[in-house]
Amino acid sequence: MNYPERLIGAAWRYSLQNNFHDSIYGAHVDEVTLDVMNRYKRAQEIGNRLTAISSHYIATQIDRPGWYKALLVFNPSSWNRSEVVEATIDFAQEKDVEAFQITHNGENVPFQIVGCQDFTKYRSERNIMDAVFVSNGTYYWGMGPVRRYRIAFLAEDVPAFGYCAYRVEPTSLNRRPVFPNKVKVNNRVLENDYVKVEVGSGGHFTLTHKLTGQVYKDCNVLEDGGDVGDNYTYQSPPVDQLVANFGTNDDNYTIIEKGPIRATVKVGTDFSLPASSSLDERSRSGEKVTCPLSIYISLTALSCYVSIRTEFNNRAKDHRLRASFRPQISSQKVYVDGHFDILTRDVELLQKPEWGERTSPTQPQRNFVTLRNRTRGLAILNKGLIQYEATSEPHPALHLTLLRCIGYLIKGAFGLPTPTAQCIGQHTFEYAVYPYDASETSLPEIHQLGQEFNAPLRTLDTAGGKGSLPQKLSFCRVKGALVSAYKKAENGDDVILRLYNISDQALETEVGFFEPPINVVEVALSEAPVAQPLPLRISNDKVSLLVPAKKLITLKITFRSKENPSS
Repeated sequence: MNYPERLIGAAWRYSLQNNFHDSIYGAHVDEVTLDVMNRYKRAQEIGNRLTAISSHYIATQIDRPGWYKALLVFNPSSWNRSEVVEATIDFAQEKDVEAFQITHNGENVPFQIVGCQDFTKYRSERNIMDAVFVSNGTYYWGMGPVRRYRIAFLAEDVPAFGYCAYRVEPTSLNRRPVFPNKVKVNNRVLENDYVKVEVGSGGHFTLTHKLTGQVYKDCNVLEDGGDVGDNYTYQSPPVDQLVANFGTNDDNYTIIEKGPIRATVKVGTDFSLPASSSLDERSRSGEKVTCPLSIYISLTALSCYVSIRTEFNNRAKDHRLRASFRPQISSQKVYVDGHFDILTRDVELLQKPEWGERTSPTQPQRNFVTLRNRTRGLAILNKGLIQYEATSEPHPALHLTLLRCIGYLIKGAFGLPTPTAQCIGQHTFEYAVYPYDASETSLPEIHQLGQEFNAPLRTLDTAGGKGSLPQKLSFCRVKGALVSAYKKAENGDDVILRLYNISDQALETEVGFFEPPINVVEVALSEAPVAQPLPLRISNDKVSLLVPAKKLITLKITFRSKENPSS
């Protein structure tokens, strides 16, 4: 397989074109919004297609002789991972498969079926992820009537930057495996070995960290307030009216999943919100609109956090919707995931009368924000929800911005209207709540958890076949520093590995490869040689080095193989 350098470059260009300082955070007119979203869509389409093609290529090289089907799990992280993952498995309807089992090394793997669909698959789908395999150099598209199962299963110890192959075989109904429940659902309570969730009315909940007995009340309180600001600045009306899901007694509570390894409940309610701001923008309108709200709360067998998916159909204008958490943690500091770093900020932000503009109470984040003291901690993980606010009332609280709906790019002399910024329509928000023992859990560990939440394990359903690769393999594994890039060099066939250290101390780091490298050298970000490279200790397939605190280090690796599967 040739390295798709041009397509990767095109995806990067689309993404970088959106990094203009106004485009990247939405401060532009509606016409620009459409361009920005289209560029992101194109970059994502290229990335998804290349991921599918590359996964398929690796799958064809894995030795899986005599298997009816294979379910492959790919790990995009530099450390081994164990978690519940979703996958789809297609069976030709003519085979009349009534049940199946999943095994690894001869042992049954726990799974549950979460959906099933019969349909006819046509060649025109051209979805390379749908049970495509190569036989004698020929593509097989699995056309015809199929039954597709959507499952959740337990993938354990999937190798870093690698894969693990699971065997899928048909079985009879009376021989299908039965697994013990590792997640319990009892009315409005979800529970596994690590946490307990007591779901209240409207979708807020109380969370118990079972290992320490610490209780966190008032989690996921959705609060909606007025916003008469513009794309740049939030501004509440002088007379605001807050609407919350706390204490809602007419919610629709449903258990969606109740399987051995994952449970999900749904809380549905109608949010009655002011239709807009008042004409003078001093308060919210007396007219009300109904905004349907659905909150899905999930817990898996191995998860130490609670996953939340909030679906909101916005029909109101001039408002801001936030998820609030009041963990009863006394702290003057809040810790935030930043770019190659973990930032420490004051809960009470500095304000001075002589400043021309008030310090913004909302701040940016990447994958998480957390409050902690010596023993108690609560982190909010997120997918793409980059704004938070920490307040003291009297204990610090965290507020995660889900949606801001405003009608102007900027108010005042320009007064440019941006009706699209009212965000009318359906929205989905994904985030998670992680309680932890602050005396045992480091901030870098939360950083890794945030990465896992944003980059889940990937799966591929394929057929059995012969190959030269083992059924479980890590192309690269790293202990110590974290990885920001593992790619082909810009020039030549070498491989680039970029490491970063977010801790305050130098970090002893060991890198292991799938085969012994011929040469490993430190280079600059530009991949040019450095004048004073760090000392590297190379032994067989491992490289050890000391990564300085708060530093990024780039290594260039030369392998014997001309065609490197990791590229």
